[in-house]
Amino acid sequence: MALAFETGNLTISEYLDRTVFYRDRDFSDAEFIEFMKAQSVAMPESLAVARELAGAGKHLLATLNNESRELNDYRIGTFGLRDMFSAFFSSSYLGIAKPHSEIYRVAVEITQYRPDQCAFIDDRELNLECADLAGIRPVHFTDATQLRSSLRDLGVAI
Repeated sequence: MALAFETGNLTISEYLDRTVFYRDRDFSDAEFIEFMKAQSVAMPESLAVARELAGAGKHLLATLNNESRELNDYRIGTFGLRDMFSAFFSSSYLGIAKPHSEIYRVAVEITQYRPDQCAFIDDRELNLECADLAGIRPVHFTDATQLRSSLRDLGVAI
């Protein structure tokens, strides 16, 4: 069910009808959606790294994530991601999700970069392994300090 939601095959209302509101609740779907959105918390130090990279203008910055359309659009707007990222490769737009190899291939083909010219930052080992198999340089995210160091190791000046 979650995969159908994240790949755009169910709207948020359809998803909640099947997973939460299949029986009466003491809260409304609107209240639950607000609760879901409230779980999205900014990571200021990580956003600062993205802002610095975007400000340098030397690299194409794009996101590659598994997320429903509604939550993805919410986060893009709420956290000002359009100011940092040029493209948003979301499972809800593409109809495929990480770690499927196709999502990495599509992102690389659309950007028109070679896989070895790309870095993929993620906190999940499986997603990193799949990016590596696609020829994309993996960067395991733990925090902003480590991210800066890992990017420097790849020759990305921040």
